[in-house]
Amino acid sequence: MKYRPRNDNVLIQVVTRDTLHGLAMPQSSQEGQEFIVVALGPAVVNLDNGDKVLLKGTQNVDWAFLPDSKALLVIQERNVVAVVKDEEK
Repeated sequence: MKYRPRNDNVLIQVVTRDTLHGLAMPQSSQEGQEFIVVALGPAVVNLDNGDKVLLKGTQNVDWAFLPDSKALLVIQERNVVAVVKDEEK
């Protein structure tokens, strides 16, 4: 990976999902959707790679897509509001 987050920044991958009509929709276009942590800055303490997370904030204010990818974005750890845990069956 050519990006390495600094300080308390987190690199997040936008999860896509299929719609009923077979189109892939980035979940970033819908509020309250999941993202996956792919890299952590050295000051991040409450997240791990692979965590599914929910975010708050506004694009270009609290988080930003990387210039060459609309599937990856950088956000500060404080803007991650929840880690999504799979339910035990």
